[in-house]
Amino acid sequence: MPDVRADNLSDLLGAVRRKLERGKRVMRLLPDGGRFMMDRPLPFLCIYRSTGTNDPGIEELVRAQSAYIRSSGAEADLPALRDLVATVAAAVTKKSKAFLLIELWAADRSTNANTFKAYCPANNLPSTAAVLEQGLKELAVHVQGATAEVVDTALRHPPGLPPLFSADELKKLGVITIGIEVPPMYWSADGHYSRLAMRAVRSRLTDVIQRTVFDFIRVQTPLNFPHYLTLGRTNITRSALNIDHRLARIGASFDVLLNVSPVNTEQAWQAFESGGGEKPPDFHYRLIPVDPEIAKRQLFALRIGEVEDNTLEFIFRDKRNELETQLTLLTDRGTKQFIYSSLRLHGAVEASLLKKAHQLVEAVAQWPEASGEKLDAWGFEALVREELDHYRAHFPHLKLGVRVRNDVDGVLVSKGQVHIGETFTVARTRAYALLQHEVGTHVLTFCNGHQQPLKLLSVGLAGYDALQEGLAVLAEHLSGDLGPRRLKLLAARVIAVDAMVKGASFIDCHRMLMKELDYSGRKAFMITTRVYRGKGLAKDAAYLLGLDMLIEHLRKTPAHLDLLYAGKFAVRHIKLMEDLHLRGVLRTPVLPRFLDQQARDRIAAFQNSKGLEPLLRPLT
Repeated sequence: MPDVRADNLSDLLGAVRRKLERGKRVMRLLPDGGRFMMDRPLPFLCIYRSTGTNDPGIEELVRAQSAYIRSSGAEADLPALRDLVATVAAAVTKKSKAFLLIELWAADRSTNANTFKAYCPANNLPSTAAVLEQGLKELAVHVQGATAEVVDTALRHPPGLPPLFSADELKKLGVITIGIEVPPMYWSADGHYSRLAMRAVRSRLTDVIQRTVFDFIRVQTPLNFPHYLTLGRTNITRSALNIDHRLARIGASFDVLLNVSPVNTEQAWQAFESGGGEKPPDFHYRLIPVDPEIAKRQLFALRIGEVEDNTLEFIFRDKRNELETQLTLLTDRGTKQFIYSSLRLHGAVEASLLKKAHQLVEAVAQWPEASGEKLDAWGFEALVREELDHYRAHFPHLKLGVRVRNDVDGVLVSKGQVHIGETFTVARTRAYALLQHEVGTHVLTFCNGHQQPLKLLSVGLAGYDALQEGLAVLAEHLSGDLGPRRLKLLAARVIAVDAMVKGASFIDCHRMLMKELDYSGRKAFMITTRVYRGKGLAKDAAYLLGLDMLIEHLRKTPAHLDLLYAGKFAVRHIKLMEDLHLRGVLRTPVLPRFLDQQARDRIAAFQNSKGLEPLLRPLT
């Protein structure tokens, strides 16, 4: 619900009490720019009492919590603040029996303080104090020059301000207080506030606060929270949803892959072949559907810094930076500048991945090639159409489709649409595995992302390509057909991208693939075309990179597999997705048809293996 200014204190307290007793979220404006927010009845509150010299860092820090009060530190406002806190504590302690009040303030900037200090009843709360101390010490490690200290004292309020309650009042209310003094290390020597520095402090200190509260709840209350992340916000504010929708709309207004893929690949191959492979092909591209400059202005008009949720703010900022780079990439399509944006998006090939690619080529060299009947584009289209019919029952509101067209090469998925090139063929024995790559992964994660509160999960969070392609290739393995030809192709793409980044020309790369990897002229041309589209796209290394990272992740946390289908995101977002999942923000995803017990047994086989070894074993 929107913020509402109460006409008087009695109305405000009554409204707050009724909301909390019904288990609802409460958001209210307070006098002098104050604000109260509690995501749901939670047995804790973070409080910041601002004075004449308000600290924007503590303001941001407090507003990032799932239960907070930002209030004036004026003496005249103290009685109302006390009444509000007492009302909240009384409503919540009916079930929790105990309540934690965490007051935060900034250390005096003139003292050049560098210590995160916690003031708490350490002897009365030994376990919680230990969690707090450990968390602050871990935080200090990540803030250059910082230290941490926990002080056992009865004085747990900001200097210069009176305590909110006396010891007797706290005991009567069932409230325990902790004070945290934050060193002003997010201020420069010349007095400028750094939001970038505060952002890192805010995220880590929020984690410390949640772990501390979680321990307090575990020890002092009968409540059951299964994980400290469940203390985060379960509601997304209207302003955050608006930013999500606008980012998703901008992201959906263009398709990078479609707009950097040539529309004349077949004609270019014929010309290249007739010229003896001595002249680089002349590729033609689609018109770019957006004005990059206008789209960039729209991106940076978004007030992402005002998003209170740490997880969402990171996701939004991350995606805005990626969209800006993608728009620059489209602007530079066909020029020498293109590769630099490509490397910003996908990165160069690391030596360890290149080594694995060469090892993979060598390992599969002796495998027998599969043979047999092939399906043409229209035969595969029929299989795709049948598979899409299965998912339409789960997502009737989405327009899913497939078509064969003459301006794409191979198979390409965009926004729930499967595009198949006219010249495409696939071995009938591999068709099901490819179906699960394209529909059971790319289409399904688009659909699952679309049903999430965050629409960006259908468009894709920043850097989602590697995990998405890794998940799609894993689907081929779990479906029973990731044969030597396919594994070799994934490795060849890595080798080709590495060659391109190191300065090899189109012709050099084409010849290398024929000579060193024994590809036919046409097959080598198709691999090289993908790598040199736009003037050098590093994306194709993402398939093997993503597969390698994914297997390593599942080796440690196999239970995360189902969560990976909730939308399109990167490996670096998995912890954030778990955060949103535990908070109840993410909806349970529809899982692919191939993910049966046999497939899960194959995932379990990763536990006792190294690297990509499981892919090199015959499936049973």
